[in-house]
Amino acid sequence: AEYNRMLETITDDPSGLQDKLDTLRREFRKFGDNGYEYRIRQLRALKKGLTDMKDELCQAITKDLGRGEFYAYISEIFLCVTEIDHVIDNLKGWMKEKVVDTPLMCGPGKSSIVYEPRGVILVMGAWNYPYYTVLGPLSQVIAAGNCAMIKTSEVSPHCSIVLSKMLTRYLDPARFCVVQGKVNTAVKLSQLKFDMIVFTGSSSKGKLINQTAAKNLVPCLLELGGKSPAIVDVSADAQLAAKKIIFGKMPNLGQVCIAPDYILCHESKFEQFMEEFRDTLKTRYNNCSSSEESGKMVNEFHYNRICDLLGDCGGEIILGNKEIFQDRKLGVIVVKNPKIDSALMRDEIFGPIFPLITFKEIDEAI
Repeated sequence: AEYNRMLETITDDPSGLQDKLDTLRREFRKFGDNGYEYRIRQLRALKKGLTDMKDELCQAITKDLGRGEFYAYISEIFLCVTEIDHVIDNLKGWMKEKVVDTPLMCGPGKSSIVYEPRGVILVMGAWNYPYYTVLGPLSQVIAAGNCAMIKTSEVSPHCSIVLSKMLTRYLDPARFCVVQGKVNTAVKLSQLKFDMIVFTGSSSKGKLINQTAAKNLVPCLLELGGKSPAIVDVSADAQLAAKKIIFGKMPNLGQVCIAPDYILCHESKFEQFMEEFRDTLKTRYNNCSSSEESGKMVNEFHYNRICDLLGDCGGEIILGNKEIFQDRKLGVIVVKNPKIDSALMRDEIFGPIFPLITFKEIDEAI
């Protein structure tokens, strides 16, 4: 109820977006990149916002994704601050003009590479790591001397509202504009003539944004998900493999774009691997019985989407609730040898399901 209430407070009116873009573009044309000192001030202001509002930011993560405040801090705030510090430490060197060889035909001139900002950049973040997927790219946008329009993800509404408040409060509003919205806002943004779009999210949405942006010849930088396999071959340390695979997926209940999506396990390692898998899940994550340790599904839609993946996947559920498709009680699930052409094996899972396929020869896995 609280999630839906917050989601309803985020309006979806794209009517003023072109005016906002025009304002940013005029600002950029008037003042250009504003130089090294300005960029450093904005980066430090961004870092100050994170440290000043860290409690509020972490509490929003807990409300939307269930992660405890400690893990929320480590996985979001700490990473963002580290990224900003890295940019600050290296910016002066990145901005230096680089002298290069001059072709004989162009002599007696001289040649150099001068880095210039692109202009106005659209940064669109994802809901699963709602701060890092915005502030990581944004720190680079600031470092390069650009203006930016920032679209936070409404799917994690508490985080969207708090992050928008932080960015509006701490960054220069003349050069950095924050917008909130839903589908209509995102579609309209992808249709506008930005100088670049930076998007983090699903492959399906990334394709749509790229197709729309291409009509205006707007370059896109896309960080998308996929189906990343984890291979446990005959030489693997089963205990270490189980720990790494679970750690790669469970801290955000599988809602991680680089999580191991499915497991390919040599049949000689299967029994030992599953024994270690069960033990690690119990001892390290308490079987994911607490959302503070493993997080929760972000909303009802994604909860049901995960349950539906098990409706016709075939195979055998060897760990977890075998009646999940009927009773919708979601937990960690391992499905042995599901159908290769099922939705479970076609689509990115983005949840706590581990398809496990056994093989005899490594060529089968490859």
